[in-house]
Amino acid sequence: MEGPGVGRWRHRLQKFLDRHGCLYVTGKNWSRHHWAWIHSQHFDLPPLQRTVEATLFALERALAWLADRDKDITALAETEPYGTPVGWLRCFRGIATLSAMILVAEIMDFRRFLHLVNSRLIWAWSLWLSPHEGTIADDQCARPPGVRSWLGHTLEGTVTAS
Repeated sequence: MEGPGVGRWRHRLQKFLDRHGCLYVTGKNWSRHHWAWIHSQHFDLPPLQRTVEATLFALERALAWLADRDKDITALAETEPYGTPVGWLRCFRGIATLSAMILVAEIMDFRRFLHLVNSRLIWAWSLWLSPHEGTIADDQCARPPGVRSWLGHTLEGTVTAS
């Protein structure tokens, strides 16, 4: 996820370097090697060098701001009323703390979906979102009683096709 200005500053820096013949072709953009390559670029004309330095400074400041917000959200996720639901959601494959916090902030009270527990839609979602067998998440996350994640099992009494 990119915060305010990160995408804009990346684009400006990349296009500035491209326009001046500095093309990075040895790997993926914004990797560790790409950052080292960007920092090694030097222009003989002082205005061009100042432009690169100012753009790079703005990009690094935007990335630092984004990292600070991620730390704030992570700290907030450990407090109540967020801690328990965020912990449950992080058990699902592909859901990290930030995604879990977004879901908790949008939905807030998951109890309003209790009437859907026996529906096939919720059953399908539990199959899609549940951790794979044998993963760390599978060992660390306890599912509610009666809820299974694998095809052929039941979900709160729902009979599945064999």
